Amino acid sequence: MAYVNSTSLIGVCVISTPIMANSLKWIHAEITGSVSNMKLTLTGRPITKKNSQQIVLTKTGRRYVIQSKQYLAYEKDCLWQIIAQRHLHPEMSETIIDKINLQALYYMPDKRIPDLLNLLQATADILEKARVIDNDKDIVSFDGSMIMWVDKANPRTEITIERR
Repeated sequence: MAYVNSTSLIGVCVISTPIMANSLKWIHAEITGSVSNMKLTLTGRPITKKNSQQIVLTKTGRRYVIQSKQYLAYEKDCLWQIIAQRHLHPEMSETIIDKINLQALYYMPDKRIPDLLNLLQATADILEKARVIDNDKDIVSFDGSMIMWVDKANPRTEITIERR
């Protein structure tokens, strides 16, 4: 189920649509002009990948590390949001293979602030898994990325990708 509310202003397209993942969430994507700049907003509490790991044992007693259920749910939700945005915007469907600058602004639901570097790594891995970028090694800069503090009503990650 998707509802589209779009407006087109001289090369700017804004879309808002609810999707069904674990709950009803709003997706907001803004694409300005060419695909050289891409803006995504992923709703939900940003979760780090490295602080959310579990050690499990196999039947043979061998140990290995897996991601927590919390992180896997966050990743799945973000992937659905990106898929929905790409479905609504064909110009977002190509994978970026150039060197890029990634700016991520994190709005947290409370004062528990995670490590920024771990948040950036999780965001880069999600973008790579969603095939928005070809490889996270192509990110040459995280200029302007920061934790913007608390927004209880709307925790989110605002991502801007610029080709270099």
